[in-house]
Amino acid sequence: MNQPDQATSTDSDTPEEHPEVAAALSRLDELDERPVDDHAEILASVHERLHTTLNEHRSNETPNTENPSGEYA
Repeated sequence: MNQPDQATSTDSDTPEEHPEVAAALSRLDELDERPVDDHAEILASVHERLHTTLNEHRSNETPNTENPSGEYA
């Protein structure tokens, strides 16, 4: 049985395999050098870029016939 904090995905993708993800995550490196007041803006930017990348990736996938609504759990 899987523990709640264990990954259940069998995907071996890493950010290095997805340049868009790596580019978005690289902004996190700025946090140590920036004032705390700037952190929310940086985190929001990273979130938006990851969200956009994920949606683009999903739109290129074959639809899930087991979930006709098209929603991802």
